Amino acid sequence: FGSKIIGAGSYKTVYDLGNNFILKVSEHPEYTTEIKKEIEIKKCAGSKYLTKILAYDKKGFHWLITEKVKTISYNNLDLFVETIAKLLKGSDFLQKSVWTSVRYSNEEEKVSINELQGEAFIEEFVHYLYESQNERDVKSRWLQGLIDVIKTCGIDPRDLYHRNWGIRPQTNEPVILDY
Repeated sequence: FGSKIIGAGSYKTVYDLGNNFILKVSEHPEYTTEIKKEIEIKKCAGSKYLTKILAYDKKGFHWLITEKVKTISYNNLDLFVETIAKLLKGSDFLQKSVWTSVRYSNEEEKVSINELQGEAFIEEFVHYLYESQNERDVKSRWLQGLIDVIKTCGIDPRDLYHRNWGIRPQTNEPVILDY
């Protein structure tokens, strides 16, 4: 095949095609339903919150080509949190307080979401997305749009941890890669 493998999961292998494109290929014919589901969700949601579809196998759903984005890892988790926090400015989410464990102690303290970093912030964000699916006044146009896409297109927000997000290099916008 000749392209570099950049990821693999239970159902798909991901290849870097160059020129900011990736190819997702079903590992086995019986798993093509995963690619079909991904295509249906991406078509429903559009490309504001999810990666863009460029081409796919319309008959057997064995493969899908999408834009390549910068994946979120532990090395750039702070950048991702900072980007999400900017998009949520003024929202009720950032005004919330949560109980969190005190490092090196069995005690807990109440802190503002704004004070959380890295995975702790993302965990609260994912929980908020799950809990807020029926709310209408979240005071962030970006967040309301994301919640609407999650509800309308059947995305389980509990699957939206940092490893399933990316950053679009051209615009620095966060986008969902997988769900």
